[in-house]
Amino acid sequence: MDSGGLKLWRWVADIAKPTVSENTDDGYEVAVRVHLVPGVGKNRLARLQPEHLESLYRRMQANGDRKAGTAHQAHRTPRTALGEAVRRGSAAKNAAASAKPPRMEEDESQVEPYSVAEVQRLLLEAN
Repeated sequence: MDSGGLKLWRWVADIAKPTVSENTDDGYEVAVRVHLVPGVGKNRLARLQPEHLESLYRRMQANGDRKAGTAHQAHRTPRTALGEAVRRGSAAKNAAASAKPPRMEEDESQVEPYSVAEVQRLLLEAN
């Protein structure tokens, strides 16, 4: 059985990429590469719990000066990916649907997606 990280990469490449905009795809790729695979990718999907994701969101905010909006972007990616896995019968549950992302501050209510240049810089740094 694949780890959750490998399945997330397959979802990005094979399912999401052909059906979403370039900006959305870039956001998914950054969330998977920078946050999700390092943070929870070792967990098998069948054992992934909402608490694993909530712990990741707290760590994201504690490491550096990350805003809750970044954790919300990271949260939307597995919620969407796991929702698709449940629909396809590849997963029994969507742990991200039950996970609670951090509360957003009023000034963060409008989350701006990463620009293409920001995504490219992040990908270069990650490599």
